[in-house]
This record gives sequence, structure tokens and C-alpha cells, in this order.
Amino acid sequence: MTNKTEEVKERGLITQDDSIFESSNKEMFCTMNLEEKENMVALYNSLQECDVKLADIKGTTIEVVDVFVEKKETPVRDEKTDEVVVDEETGEVKTKTRFRTILFGTDGKTYVSAAYGVYNSLRQIIPIFGNPSKINPIKVKVGTRKLRSGKESLILTVVK
Repeated sequence: MTNKTEEVKERGLITQDDSIFESSNKEMFCTMNLEEKENMVALYNSLQECDVKLADIKGTTIEVVDVFVEKKETPVRDEKTDEVVVDEETGEVKTKTRFRTILFGTDGKTYVSAAYGVYNSLRQIIPIFGNPSKINPIKVKVGTRKLRSGKESLILTVVK
């Protein structure tokens, strides 16, 4: 086992079989106990389809019991033509990092977002409050934040 693999496991990134991730740029973080079959099924099914998009429920409060985040490199697309953008000097496809975030609620529903603001909120929430769980769910409210560009990004705020 490599030092990187050990570090990945220590940080909670899931790797049931490290070999399937070695040829991939994907990194994943999961708070679920994946030694339990029920959790494996719930995670796998949520990766196929989630119940609710966070963008559709702004202002709603969710009690979160588990979190899954997948880091992916995706091609940059031209906003007008929707064509993949290629670096003129190198000829390489330009990419940007995206984070697919899935929240598992106490209501049994799964909530998904690819908004960087949701990922960034969790980067701050988890070190402060710890990993959410069925015993200690974290109650969050889905909101938005204005960006410098004038656009909005989804965020999560912790509520009492």
C-alpha cells in the first residue's frame, strides 16, 4: 500500500479496492460506515439517482446524517456554443474541478448538488461539528450567496 493510499484512507476517502481508483482522477469522501451492506446500497443508489436537487429547495432545512463528496475534473465548455474549450498553446482540453455532493437526511431522502459553495460549506462545517451521524445529525439550511461575478452559489448554513 502506498503512502498516498494510506493518507487517503486516513482522511476518510473511500477506497474499498484501491486499484479501481489508481487509474482515475476521482477522489471521494464519505462519512458512511461502508462495512454495513445497507449503507453500501444507499450510497450506490444515490450515485445513480438522488431524490432532491438542493437548487430546488433553497430555504429548506435538512438534518444531515451522512455526506458523500466526489471530486471530478470536467471539461470547460464555451458558454455560447457549449463546445469543449481547448488551450490554443498546448492543444489540451481545459478542465475545471467539480464536487458532486450528496447529503443523506434523517428523512431518508438524498440531496445532491455540484455547487462549489455546498462543498466549501461542508469543508468548514465538518471540522467544527464533526462528521454527521444518525446519533448526531447536523441541521443545515440551503441558501445562496452572491458571488463577485454577480451570480449566486448555493451554500449551507448550520441552524440550531
